[in-house]
Amino acid sequence: MIVDDVLFAPITEQAALVRSGRLSPVELTRAYLDRIAKLDASLRAFITVDGDRALAAARALEGEAVAGAWRG
Repeated sequence: MIVDDVLFAPITEQAALVRSGRLSPVELTRAYLDRIAKLDASLRAFITVDGDRALAAARALEGEAVAGAWRG
């Protein structure tokens, strides 16, 4: 389970966690999607949330990371 500290951390810290293998892009994406699902009914900040597409992109990034191809 990802704690709020990670969700509110700068992207540079999140990237370092992913690069070190302590956090996967899929975990991070799921955590954000869970947070959106939990809060958006009251915040109404999103018109459309394409969770399937976001998770597919995260899985692709995870595959690239395992292969050693970092986007930066």
